[in-house]
Parts: sequence; structure tokens; C-alpha cells
Amino acid sequence: MNEIDIIIKKTIKSVLFRIITIIAILEFSIMMLFMLLDGYFSPILETFIDTLLLSFLSAPLLYKFVIHPFVLKELSSRKKLQKSNEIFSDNVIASNADTAGVITYASKALCRISGYSQEELEGSPHSILRHSDTPPNIFKDMWQTIQSGKEWSGDIKNRTKDGGFYWVHTVIFPEINKENKILGYKSIRQEITSEKAKEELQERLELTLLANNDGVWDWNLNTNEVYFSPRWKEMIGYSKDELPNELSTWKERVHPDDLDAILKKVQNNIDGKTNHYESTHRIKHKNGSWVWIHDRGKTLFENGIATRMIGTHTDITKHKTEELLHVQRGKILENSLNEIYIINAQTYKFIYINTSAEENIGYTYEDMKSMTPIDINIMITQEQFTEIINPLTQDKKQNTS
Repeated sequence: MNEIDIIIKKTIKSVLFRIITIIAILEFSIMMLFMLLDGYFSPILETFIDTLLLSFLSAPLLYKFVIHPFVLKELSSRKKLQKSNEIFSDNVIASNADTAGVITYASKALCRISGYSQEELEGSPHSILRHSDTPPNIFKDMWQTIQSGKEWSGDIKNRTKDGGFYWVHTVIFPEINKENKILGYKSIRQEITSEKAKEELQERLELTLLANNDGVWDWNLNTNEVYFSPRWKEMIGYSKDELPNELSTWKERVHPDDLDAILKKVQNNIDGKTNHYESTHRIKHKNGSWVWIHDRGKTLFENGIATRMIGTHTDITKHKTEELLHVQRGKILENSLNEIYIINAQTYKFIYINTSAEENIGYTYEDMKSMTPIDINIMITQEQFTEIINPLTQDKKQNTS
């Protein structure tokens, strides 16, 4: 017995009890009156008067204490039910269908999101909402599940009247009677179009970055959950299932000397002080080595509130190692006690001299960068210098060819 049946049964019991109580009280009062007037009326007249009095007296009492309260309660219940139905229809994307899939009820919310009127939907097959992008096997699985009397749920892309689309998470359950026969199907939906759009954007971004060999991260600022793409984890030596999707996964692996500066840059972008976030830093590899990462990201806002931050990781270890090696070599050259001169092979102009050379020759690099060796050595001619330098440049060309 459902809740509605129980309420009806209790209401009927209450009404009958009131009617019986009122009639019993009236009948008892009339009987007491006849006892006081014993012998004054004949039995037939007493019966007539009894019936007449009972009818006239019970009618207003029954109306006052039984009919009127019951009617008011019934009207109030119907108004509440009607209000609840209106709220449900306005806010819940719902529909009912018969066993053939023909829509028998469509909520206003469903009409609003689909672009169809209730008259257009009700009486039409549910396939009127089907989008061609949705694989047929989804509907096959859905029908097999609900026709077996079970509940089905899943994400479906639906078509609007004007040719657009919307995504909904759908729950469909069969309506079954006491004989275990399916009478129809009820559907409740939640719109997830924006969530699906983000998923599709992330997939496209990952495919694009996969071609560039970059990793992707997506940080939910509300839950602190962070998505790290398989390539992101691969850069530091892990498989896609080895690291949890938590901020600590990244934070614990950043080089301690780099962390504070990175966090400051991140916070500045979250606070809207910068257009984007960018950092070059070190992250610890699974094997214990340090990987140089070029990290870029941007905060996303909803109604002025920072909700997500997405970005990419690029492994620049090779480039950074060469850069550091170049700097180290430069320091060695600069600090050498020997005079070191580097000239352009085509123009013969100086492009570098170290400190020892500056001190010995009396010129600074700024003085010499527009000069050639001939300009500072009047003892050598252009022809002699060419004879000296040509073998060196020829060897260079042969080695690179």
C-alpha cells in the first residue's frame, strides 16, 4: 500500500467516525427527550419526529464538523499538490513515456531546454529528442535495461528543435503495477552541457599538446583536486595510475629552492594581478634526478570568482642543461688568465674577448666589437691575416658539411 492509499484510508476513517459520533449524540439527545415526554406521542409519531429532528439537526452539524473541514482540507491538499507539480515541472527536466516510447508527459523544464512545446512533445516518440552524435548502442543498452524492469542511467546528447544540442545525465525507471507489469517509463534529467564542454575542451587540448609532447594539468580551486595528464606524469618517470590527483603530488616534487617563487606567481594569477602564470623550475624525477620544466597556466573565473586553473608542462631539461653549460663555459673563459679572442668567421670582427685580453691590449670589448685583428695590429696586412685565417675557416666548413 502506497502513501496516497494510506492517507485516503485514514481520511475516510476520520470522516466516518465524525458522522457516527454526531448521529449517535443526536439520537441519544432525542431519545432522552422522548423519555421526558413519555406517553405524550404515539410510537408512529415518535418515529416520525425522531427522523425529522435527526435530519434537521444533523445536517448543519455534519456540514460544520465533517463536510466543511473535509472540503477545506481537500482543497488545500489539491492546491499544495498543484503547486508542487508546478515547481517540479518548472525546475526538473522530466518526462513520462508509454511502453512504446511515446511521450505522455513533458515538464516545462524539458520544453524550455529542448525548444519544443508540450503539445509538440506529448504524443511524439522520444526519438524526437535524439541527437545523431549519440551512438546507437547506448539506446540499445537503455531499452534492454528498462524493459527488464531495471533502472538505467547515463549521459545523453539530445537535439533541440532548432538543431542545437544539450547534454543531460538521465535516469530512467519503469513504472510497474501490482501484477509486475510495466505500464510505462519515467525519466529525470540533469543538464551537464557545460561540464561536457569542459571535458571535450580538455580532450582536444590534450590531443593538441600530445603532438607537442607537452603535459596538461587542471586544478579545481574549490576541491583542490588536480588532474595530471598521462604525459605530465611520464615526464617525471611515472605511469598514469601511479600518482594521486592531488595538489601535494606536484608540491612535494618541486625543488625546495623554487617552490616559494612559484607559489607567489600562482597566487598573483589567481588574484587577477597577472594575465597568466609562467615559471621555469625543477621537479624531481622518479629516479631522483631533477627535470627542468617550463610551466604555463591561466586561471578561469565564474562570476568573478576563481574556480579553476589549467596549464601545460614542457620538458626543457636538454635546453636548460645546454644553457647552464654555456654559462659555465662562459665563466671559465671569462676567468681564464690566458687572453681569449673570438671573431666572426665572415666579417673577422671581434664578438668576444675575456678580461685578461682587455687588460693586456688596453681596449674594452665595447671598443673592439666593431674592430678586426688588423685594426689593433699594424704589423700585419690584410693578405697575411687572410692566409692565416683561411685554413681555419676551411676546416670548419669541411667538418660541418
